[in-house]
Amino acid sequence: MISSSLLIILISLFLSLKLSPIYRVFPFITSLSGVYYAVLGPLYWLNVHNGYFAGINWSSEIPFNSLIFASFIALLNTSYVLICVSKSHKDVVCFDNIYPVKKLNFKFYALGVLCCAYVYVNKDLRSSFFLISYQVSDLLLVALFYLLILDHKKLFLISLVLFVFYCAFVGFRYKLIILFLPLLVHQFLTMKGGGRYFYLGLYSSVLLAFFSIITLTRVKFSGLDIAQLGNSGFEDVLYGFLSDSNIIFGIISINTFVVANSYFVYAQPLFDVVIDFIPRFIYPDKDVGKQIYLVLEGLRSHQGRNSATTYPFFGEYLMMGGYYFAIPMTIFLGFIVSFFTRFFTCVDNVAIRNVGVGLVAVLFGYYYISRGYTPQFMKSIIFVLVPFIYLTVLGCKRKDV
Repeated sequence: MISSSLLIILISLFLSLKLSPIYRVFPFITSLSGVYYAVLGPLYWLNVHNGYFAGINWSSEIPFNSLIFASFIALLNTSYVLICVSKSHKDVVCFDNIYPVKKLNFKFYALGVLCCAYVYVNKDLRSSFFLISYQVSDLLLVALFYLLILDHKKLFLISLVLFVFYCAFVGFRYKLIILFLPLLVHQFLTMKGGGRYFYLGLYSSVLLAFFSIITLTRVKFSGLDIAQLGNSGFEDVLYGFLSDSNIIFGIISINTFVVANSYFVYAQPLFDVVIDFIPRFIYPDKDVGKQIYLVLEGLRSHQGRNSATTYPFFGEYLMMGGYYFAIPMTIFLGFIVSFFTRFFTCVDNVAIRNVGVGLVAVLFGYYYISRGYTPQFMKSIIFVLVPFIYLTVLGCKRKDV
């Protein structure tokens, strides 16, 4: 059944060959995420851990839920491709002749650096200002993209090294993926010949190796404990690469516990998006993320309830209204992604166009798949994608209509 999962993903990726190369970025990254989470992950848990997770044997549930995972990936890819090739997709946006702003908005850069510095110095995770600073620090990602676009090479390299150290310190690997994948997309689309495939493979291998090292050695908000590498064997390295794939158990929990018992949360995740932005010093009793507790409860063990197991984007759709809600929402998500992709393909500047398309692809094709908690995902949209669009629009000329 897991081989069927791989086949479904590959068929949806094959459909994207009808698109021009820049439009293929999203289905390619989404398909890679699908292979990782719906194929390699289940194979890893079945063969290395004999189907056990959190003290429970899930061998009978893993293959079927792998197929469900792959089906939603294929549905997202297919809806995106069909919308992109349709006539109705023309002229989605009213901006044309978009050029980069002439100089970096250093307010973004300064605010991002200050917030990173505050998070590094202050380790009070319960502090509202700490949590706000941690999220606003994502503005430095936007500043890094524009340092590259505006060819500020020295400041870009210095800031890049510092941001990588910051990410290693806080222990959140996803920030590195959100940073490096758009840069990789830009380099790949601008390079010519077979050399770009070698570059793609080398770049990806280094990134995956660093990803695994952080997984094995990270102590969140305290840096890396490199000494742990000395005691790591092959299975530990494999775990470092595939540990994120435990979201398959989030889907199993949602199907066998939440959906099976109709414990739907309906529109609560949408309300949580708004509530989550209210600082606790204003609303100390705020309670968000109840759906996460349902998922953990469905893991059927004390170890499972105390794990940090999450779920992909369609997992939350399932909890909001079952499959009758999740299927049309996934199709609608394909439309949203095509809209943002179309916006950046209208940009005349190659660097903005490539980085923008890559950013949309990594946020929707990796981050939202790996972390489907809507309030968390929306923070990345608000603090990364929206500021990047804002800087892009600042440099545009409005089309005469």
